[in-house]
Amino acid sequence: MKGYVVTVSAVAVVASSLALAAPQARGAGLAAAPGGAAPGGPGAQSYMGTARKDCFGTAANTGSKAWYTVADGVLSDGYSPTIENSNDATLQYIVTDGKSFTALQQRDMTYTVSSPDPSGMVCEVTSTDAAHGFKLVTDYLTDPSRDSVVMRTRLLPLAGASVSGLKVYARWDATIDNTGGGGAKNQGANDARIDPATTALVASDTQPPSGPFAAQVTGAVLASRPFKAASSGFAGTPSDGLSQLDAHHQLVNQYQTAADGNVVQTAEVDTAPGRPFTLALGFGADAAAAIGVARASATRPFGPIMDGYLSGWRAYDRTLRRPPASLPVVPSRCTGCRRT
Repeated sequence: MKGYVVTVSAVAVVASSLALAAPQARGAGLAAAPGGAAPGGPGAQSYMGTARKDCFGTAANTGSKAWYTVADGVLSDGYSPTIENSNDATLQYIVTDGKSFTALQQRDMTYTVSSPDPSGMVCEVTSTDAAHGFKLVTDYLTDPSRDSVVMRTRLLPLAGASVSGLKVYARWDATIDNTGGGGAKNQGANDARIDPATTALVASDTQPPSGPFAAQVTGAVLASRPFKAASSGFAGTPSDGLSQLDAHHQLVNQYQTAADGNVVQTAEVDTAPGRPFTLALGFGADAAAAIGVARASATRPFGPIMDGYLSGWRAYDRTLRRPPASLPVVPSRCTGCRRT
């Protein structure tokens, strides 16, 4: 990863093939639903999210059981239903012109981090690809009404450049309930599938939860408009959506499922340059619950979600005592003190 970071404070605060899906109408499922199981399992060695964080955030209430971090300029851990349960290694964007280049956020873009609110609890990341003349501006927060992490993004041109014809993909590398590997050397495994009715990317653990911090949780990713194309695959293999986009600048194979391994899912976002879009990573006890949470957060106007999120933190801030304007001078020499 190449980039530089302006950090927000710690308290301030991811077998068979099918041809590409055709464009779809708003509200519809994938016009050509992906089919078959992805080859290449269990995939590359899995890792938990990066420990060095740019941001941390959560709603200031007890109604939402979701927390997030940003690391390397992308969504890193997405925790739910408790802070011990990480369900996300990364959720990040890929941008391509469909013919000559593919740019992954962590790998190919530089980034800066700031907060658009004095509370510091909203994390805003600007990811820039100077070579191809564009930037992605994303605000991260959690929905105070639901167990979800919400991302609001715009694709914008740099000065003198055009972003016409660029496509944006979301790539989710799940680590459901602190697992996400597969094989003898990886910790646990995940299953992934595309929900044809909603186009949701759905991931779950392959084994019943066990251990003192384990939880029954499933994750789902949805956008404010249904995805135009989507595929499940195994990290670091030809079925990985990133591998397909690097090689062909499009999803040449769309796999319905990827089972028992280090799964990744990739989907084309239905957006246009300059038009904001929302992604939501929702959590629930099963797929139906997770999809419902993600859908509700992704399709709700982002403004009211942010207003509710910020009003909670502003109410909390009003309960705090202001620090004194000055502190008593500490003497440089202590008379009668004993050395220890």
